[in-house]
Amino acid sequence: MRICWTILAVGVGLGVAPCNGALFKTPKQLIARYGKPFKVDRRLSIYLFRTATFTVNVQCIDGLSRSVTYLPRNYRSLRKDEIEALLRQNSCGSIWKVDRNVGWILENRKAIAQLGQPPGPSVYLKVMTSDYEKWGDSHPRPKQKVPESNRGK
Repeated sequence: MRICWTILAVGVGLGVAPCNGALFKTPKQLIARYGKPFKVDRRLSIYLFRTATFTVNVQCIDGLSRSVTYLPRNYRSLRKDEIEALLRQNSCGSIWKVDRNVGWILENRKAIAQLGQPPGPSVYLKVMTSDYEKWGDSHPRPKQKVPESNRGK
């Protein structure tokens, strides 16, 4: 029991405890996990959440999260232990392997992860499903129903 409390205290101290893995989640599950998003782009199905230590940018496609970006708050870079914890939390029951071309790839090939750097000193972690990769950063629009008045035109 003492070991469990130590692990919990370390996880909370790292600031990664609130950022559980978010891949393959519905918007409803994401809101239950992170709280109300501070910004939503319904056209692109993008949800922005804030935790105490991260801004979490999630894009959903066909009703499930396919891309999750963890950007540290306060203009700092991710620490190695934070990267490892976030990868573990997004492992989908598999093991991350280093890949020279991408960054990391799950052994079961369900997801990839890579570090990125926006303008400024921060380094972020982007985790995406393998099927998201084919769309790249183009942010495809969710499927829309065609109104009956426009059918056959």
